Amino acid sequence: MAAAFYQPAPKPEAGNPFGMQMAAAEEAREVALWPENAPVFVLFREQQTQWRTGPMGGVTGLDYTCAHRSLDRMGLTPEELDEWESDLRVMEYAALPVLNKVKE
Repeated sequence: MAAAFYQPAPKPEAGNPFGMQMAAAEEAREVALWPENAPVFVLFREQQTQWRTGPMGGVTGLDYTCAHRSLDRMGLTPEELDEWESDLRVMEYAALPVLNKVKE
């Protein structure tokens, strides 16, 4: 889900050997979000402007200072906080290769 969130839309000029129309390509790009992942995906989406970048311009990860501010307001138990942080890291790790993909 996290990686799909950052995938660019297909380009109209990029043909398809199977004759897929652009509308079908867009529909194929849709991904399902399991209900149990929805709350942490909302948190992940809210952090979309909080990526840290390295000296060479690549994305290195999320700024967890901002994420923790959001998490602190949720009144989570320590165990719940650990689970939310773990889920957020899974999404972060999935998004990083897409964000750092070399543009053609």
